[in-house]
Amino acid sequence: LGGPAGNDGMSAPNQQPGPELDPPLLEIRDLWKEFPLVSGLLEQLRFEQGRLVRRRETVKALNGISLDIRQGEVFGIVGESGSGKSTIARMIAGLNSVDGGRIEFDGQEITGARDLTAYRRQIQMIFQDPYAALSPRMTVRDIIAEPLVTHATLPRAEVRKRVAEVMERVGLLPNQINRYPHEFSGGQRQ
Repeated sequence: LGGPAGNDGMSAPNQQPGPELDPPLLEIRDLWKEFPLVSGLLEQLRFEQGRLVRRRETVKALNGISLDIRQGEVFGIVGESGSGKSTIARMIAGLNSVDGGRIEFDGQEITGARDLTAYRRQIQMIFQDPYAALSPRMTVRDIIAEPLVTHATLPRAEVRKRVAEVMERVGLLPNQINRYPHEFSGGQRQ
């Protein structure tokens, strides 16, 4: 029930730097996104009062979303189907364009940035559906190695070592390295 120093005769507690005082790692302000209801040009054309008119009807997927996520925080987005959870995740990952608002990561604005290579090394999506997320034409070795090859400049021996470490960490056996996704159970795919 104590308040600031002076109100109750007690001194205010020392303010130690902590997660709530650190600047956000990911900062989102007034984010919005609209999608067209119809996609083809012919579907957008209508005759109105004897004239050909192009109508662009949209649906708002996001409307003014703002949030901060600090280093070390775990953050979940919960909502009903169609509420924009995947849309905001895809916008944060740079997979969907931003119609309005801004996204900053570690103090750098990424909204509309042309080169997101460095950003994508630090932030990635993990898709919920393993059937849709894993290429049926790639072995587990290739799937695990792909981000290492794409985003890191590691020698092949180091990539092989890290693939083996990841497999061990998630409970996959070394003899499963050349298997394809359809050869694993649903739990193993996740």
